[in-house]
Amino acid sequence: MIYSRTKMADSLLFFVSKLLLLCAHVNGDFAFGVPFTDDAVLQRGVKASIYGIVDADITTVTVSVIDEATGQSVTAVPASILPSSAAGGTANPLCQQRCIDAGHCCQGSISSCQKPSCAMGCILAGRTKGVAECKAQCANIENSKQCSYSVVSPASPFHNPGETTQNQSIQMCSNCPMLSNGTQCGACGQEECTAGCEFGSPDVQPKAPNAWKAVLAPMTAGGSYTIEAKTPNTVISISRVTYGDVFICSGQSNMALAINHTFSKPALDAKISSGIYHNIRIFQYGDMGTMYQEIEPAYVTTTGTLHEVIPTSGTWGNMTAATTPRTKGDPTFTLFNLFSATCFYFGQALTDERKEETPVPIGLIQTAIGGSQIEAWMPDSALAECKNESLNSNGQSPPARLFNGMIAPFVNYSVQGFLWYQGENNVGGDPGNSDNNTGYGCEMVSMIKSWRQFFSAEPGTTASDAPFGLVSLAAGGSEGHDTNMAAFRWSQTGNYGELPNQAMPNTFLAHAYDMGDPMDNLRPPCSASNSWGPSPTNKSAFGPSGPCIWPPASAWNKAVLPLRDIVFQNMAPSFMGGIHPRFKYEVGRRLALAYMGVESPTLSGCSMSDGKLELQFKNLDYDDLLLQWNVSDYNMSNWNGKDSSSLMVCAGEGATSSDCASNMSLWQAAPLLPGSSKSLMVQISMISSPILAIRYGWPMMTGADTCCPNNLVAKGRKPCVPASCPIITSNNSLPANPFFAEIVNGKCQCLKPQDCSS
Repeated sequence: MIYSRTKMADSLLFFVSKLLLLCAHVNGDFAFGVPFTDDAVLQRGVKASIYGIVDADITTVTVSVIDEATGQSVTAVPASILPSSAAGGTANPLCQQRCIDAGHCCQGSISSCQKPSCAMGCILAGRTKGVAECKAQCANIENSKQCSYSVVSPASPFHNPGETTQNQSIQMCSNCPMLSNGTQCGACGQEECTAGCEFGSPDVQPKAPNAWKAVLAPMTAGGSYTIEAKTPNTVISISRVTYGDVFICSGQSNMALAINHTFSKPALDAKISSGIYHNIRIFQYGDMGTMYQEIEPAYVTTTGTLHEVIPTSGTWGNMTAATTPRTKGDPTFTLFNLFSATCFYFGQALTDERKEETPVPIGLIQTAIGGSQIEAWMPDSALAECKNESLNSNGQSPPARLFNGMIAPFVNYSVQGFLWYQGENNVGGDPGNSDNNTGYGCEMVSMIKSWRQFFSAEPGTTASDAPFGLVSLAAGGSEGHDTNMAAFRWSQTGNYGELPNQAMPNTFLAHAYDMGDPMDNLRPPCSASNSWGPSPTNKSAFGPSGPCIWPPASAWNKAVLPLRDIVFQNMAPSFMGGIHPRFKYEVGRRLALAYMGVESPTLSGCSMSDGKLELQFKNLDYDDLLLQWNVSDYNMSNWNGKDSSSLMVCAGEGATSSDCASNMSLWQAAPLLPGSSKSLMVQISMISSPILAIRYGWPMMTGADTCCPNNLVAKGRKPCVPASCPIITSNNSLPANPFFAEIVNGKCQCLKPQDCSS
């Protein structure tokens, strides 16, 4: 099937250049698309599309797959030649390759800080009205003392009325960039930039390139293959390609947060050094400081494929290559260290849980941008389905721009599923509700549906209901909007309180509301710094005679206990403080379990009679309930505030359930007691007033988003142990799904569309 911008029938394609530096080319006329490089992982068990770009004068492309073990051809298929409308992006998609072939300084991309280069001329060629204007801009950039050149693009239909957008900045600095082979460009400047104008301007290159695409039959997992693509004049190839399960990992900074910033890294390093997890291969597209925005979907693009001065993205890495330093003198600067921790730990945990003698290869693609809002990751068609969106063009990216630049380049790449960790920059907006098509609740549903439609447009490739996993926001991620967090997390589930649900089928959820950074709250003398955010532990302050307390092993559940001593050392570098918790392995583990069908317990109903309140839970086919709090932990006289993520009960004479949303004085903590393996009892004997509502994992006050309301924690004398909310499961240590329910005629009634009335 072929995709176009007007109907879902035009092939979605794109371009990579690491390969181009390794293979023979003729005048930059032929290239594979992103992310086809050496060591690529193709999705097993479905059709795999191989595609790229080709000069408009070439009409024949053939793709062959060669088994590297035997040297025999497995298959050879003709590629379809697609019209130039299938090729998009910031510049003519062959422009940067023409720079390479002509020996010019080719490095350059939006949001890359460097001196003007040939590649920048390519970008400007796609943004100016002709080659003369392009060259004039090159001169302006070279002569300017500014470090950036702003590209003002038209506002989309989803900007606020009358709003303009300045959403792309081409940055230039004094240092010349480096090519992927480590060669530093020696002739950056106006002359290089104007060469790009010649290579990319429609005035000089009137024929836009076409796209090509070949669809391969399904293959089983494993193997090592060479893929060759041929025109009558050129052969290009990639090697060591294998088949496995491919996942797209997207969102904002907690998805982008690097493995280097996690407590679990030392243990992971040791396992990788011993040869474990070498079934995992990784591909990074953009990072914390580099994003790729486009006005139109970049189905074919050169953006982001030529390595930065710090070259970590744009090419697949097996564990040997990924752990090899990319720059001299800095052994820590590796693709592995800088790769998404949540994404990798998911692959690690999935490998562990599968318990395969020969682990299936896993390909992980990171495309995530810190500070981004969900609207930037949604195509215009999905944005049109919702109301009350956060259309903030002053954020990291305006609506649809990151979908166009960082998701569209992958939609033709068959995948097994998706992982999504995002929301901190949407918490201050309208949480909304999928039931009335508003806010984040609607957007989450709409985005998932739209991504699946784009990725599955070619029949037999990505499944139309491909698994889609989400992470709820961690404590510490409110961006100053504490009182919005509970409602926002609810909206992350489309307002059903659990995944999957009828609006979001075949989705899965990993909670992080109980996974704030354990050291974030420590203050002197327990930590060495008075600044907000984690800082080195002052070890001498802990102990029998010290003012600080380190929680005993019994306070850590079995899932997090192995990291207790490592956390005390506090050696994992923090990134911007507690908003980026460093307990990412546990998030990845929970995602892997959820992907395999192991869900968090969910309130299914409750009953109140004879002064007793019983809570019933579902999703416990593989596990039983376990309580982590003692009755004394609910004693609010030992709390720093009047609220927390524990079980809270709203009760009051003469009050109604509607008063519970606004009158915080009606709420009090109520101890949970064991019931059956699937139910819990709420101790309400000390509550004399009528019970109107209950909530759990649903903080409503500023500073209450915590499972550790104890005074010592609040005063910075004791860390908040991760995963320490009251309700977890016995075997897998999964936290319960949060809930808010009114008590009506002795039964629970959750907020619509969630149902807990069984």
